Amino acid sequence: MEKEIYEGTNCLVTGGEGFIGRWIVDDLFKEKANVFVLDKKLERDVVVRDIEKKCKLINGDILDMNVLKSVIKNNKIDYIFHLAANAIISKSIKYPITTFEINTRASYNIFEVARINDVKGIIVASSNTVYGEQKPPYTEDLVLKGNNPYAASKVCMDVIANSYFKTYGLPIVRGRFANNYGEFDQDFTRAVPSIIKAVIENRNPVIESDGTPIRGFIHVNDTARASLLLMKNIKNTAGGAFNVDAETPIQVMELAKKIINISNKKLSLEVNHTRKNVVPTLFMSTDSAAARVGPIP
Repeated sequence: MEKEIYEGTNCLVTGGEGFIGRWIVDDLFKEKANVFVLDKKLERDVVVRDIEKKCKLINGDILDMNVLKSVIKNNKIDYIFHLAANAIISKSIKYPITTFEINTRASYNIFEVARINDVKGIIVASSNTVYGEQKPPYTEDLVLKGNNPYAASKVCMDVIANSYFKTYGLPIVRGRFANNYGEFDQDFTRAVPSIIKAVIENRNPVIESDGTPIRGFIHVNDTARASLLLMKNIKNTAGGAFNVDAETPIQVMELAKKIINISNKKLSLEVNHTRKNVVPTLFMSTDSAAARVGPIP
């Protein structure tokens, strides 16, 4: 990345204390950007990896338009990395209205305030779930399908983001992320951290599906780097949607077995079939992103 792109600019990361957000804060800090984090949690625990030394933390609700106006205008924000979301599918099923509020309404609030304040660029974190069940590998030109509240909320955000580009010329790019894994992920409803946690605790890992689904995974650091790359090229990526995936799909059951084998522990894999209506195969092509900005990290 060219340091002059971010050096000295004011960058806002919503959800900057979240899993992906923390890695983006790290990368922006290394690029000598002035980083502002807007987050409602602000845990300030050991997991934040000295985040307070790398940015200005702002405790605020992204659903509050006045908060957004104040943060974006008063800090003269140049670039926005919008990561704040309810990203847990099971939670979205239990609390659909809250999910639509956080994932969709908060997003168009940000788009509107960014439009009014002439922000130079926005990247929004969409998801591979917006494709629903189709023939893999998924490409960006496929019809979007919201098969659960989380996916539907991301489809809505995706479409609204595109409308703001088409109507107002707002420089916004959509990153459709694969399943992320890596250090500091504390969401144990996700496959990788739940399996690793069980192995560390000498328990048999439990898979909630039948174990046969195939998924695309990507390390969170690669997702963060890809996000900065897409924003760096905002003149070429604005208005577009780009898949961010490592393109190394693996069956969930096989993934679990690999982790157990690496541990050298005598553990067995348990399958409880509690998760129903699971998309059997979900992984994406990154050819479009590669053609526009070069290889996705």
